[in-house]
Order: sequence, then structure tokens, then C-alpha cells
Amino acid sequence: MALAIKIVPTLSGEDAINFEEKANKVEENPHTIDCSKDIEVVRQYLNSIKL
Repeated sequence: MALAIKIVPTLSGEDAINFEEKANKVEENPHTIDCSKDIEVVRQYLNSIKL
């Protein structure tokens, strides 16, 4: 029984350029995660409750 081979989607144009730029940025410093949005959400939550 043969299975159909699916076509692998490829990026082109502006999408490919954006993907490559982001991939290069991650490769330069792969262990950095931007948590600033999460930190701000937690900070707002803690400020909203009165301890």
C-alpha cells in the first residue's frame, strides 16, 4: 500500500525574509526569552490586589 507524499510548504517573498531574520536573531542568542510582557501582567495583578 502506497501513501501519497505531501508537498512541503515553502516560504517565499517577504514571509521568507522575515522568517530568516527572526531565525538569525534567535541563533545569535538562543537562550534569551523576552518575559517583559508576562512580568508586566504579574506586576499589574499584584498591584490590583491589596495584601
